[in-house]
Amino acid sequence: MIKKMHMPLTAKQIVKMMEKKSICFDNSVQRGLVWDNKRKSLLIDSMIEGYPIPPLYAAKNNDFLDMLDGQQRCDAIRGFLNNEFALIDVPEVMNEKGELVDLNGMKFENLPEEFQDAVKDYSLTI
Repeated sequence: MIKKMHMPLTAKQIVKMMEKKSICFDNSVQRGLVWDNKRKSLLIDSMIEGYPIPPLYAAKNNDFLDMLDGQQRCDAIRGFLNNEFALIDVPEVMNEKGELVDLNGMKFENLPEEFQDAVKDYSLTI
């Protein structure tokens, strides 16, 4: 029997689950990784700006989540939080002081703290 449930998780929690292998993308409905850094950067920009991101879909299998949708997004978030790529082609964002800031060329570790917090604390729905 299939049950619907709503499970909000922060980006940081999702990355930890990926590292612990409690999220699995190894199934027939997932395609290989295809997003380039520009597309990944736009996702991170959406998180920084607080824009809504579509929910991720998964089936619960004992101790792990078998992801049916969301591999590209999860991989982009994991890669950015692990400093694997720098942002490219993203618009300037407004900081807490009301100043425009250019984040292009920055990896997660180089972002001002307010933007690091916006990414790692962004709540996604599974």
